[in-house]
Amino acid sequence: MGDEKQKTTQEAWEELMVGIEEWKAEYLSPFCLEECASTCCDFSGHYLSGTEDEIAAVLGYTPDETYYNPKTEKFELKDQACPQYDPNSKHCMIRDNPDRPPCCSEYPVQSDHNSDFSEAYVTIDQRCGLGKSDEPAIQLAVICQNHGVEFLHQ
Repeated sequence: MGDEKQKTTQEAWEELMVGIEEWKAEYLSPFCLEECASTCCDFSGHYLSGTEDEIAAVLGYTPDETYYNPKTEKFELKDQACPQYDPNSKHCMIRDNPDRPPCCSEYPVQSDHNSDFSEAYVTIDQRCGLGKSDEPAIQLAVICQNHGVEFLHQ
């Protein structure tokens, strides 16, 4: 019985991720490419975290231990510009690359769950201008609610 519940929850989580990708296509991509004047990929005052391979894909080389955070068990780029960020165009140079690391393609929507899915959440980084817009945030909250996952929005 427990395995069946987890499978159902895993399926619901996967459906939620599809819904979030659809939301991103409708709201996030046009906003990032056409409206946003922010430079989120410069990481000033915040960071991008991911696996060693994900961060290596962004950096273009394997990160050393100075990038490793033992608390999160992730590698982090912080307080520096992403090497794939073009400050002149204010766009990511690998944005359309299908091999773009998940840590990049997921930002600014962050999601996580524990192993049995009893605790799960989705949030949008409040430094993102889209996270401050009512309509897109409401739509993301509805998607989460429809899948039984908490949407954290401040």
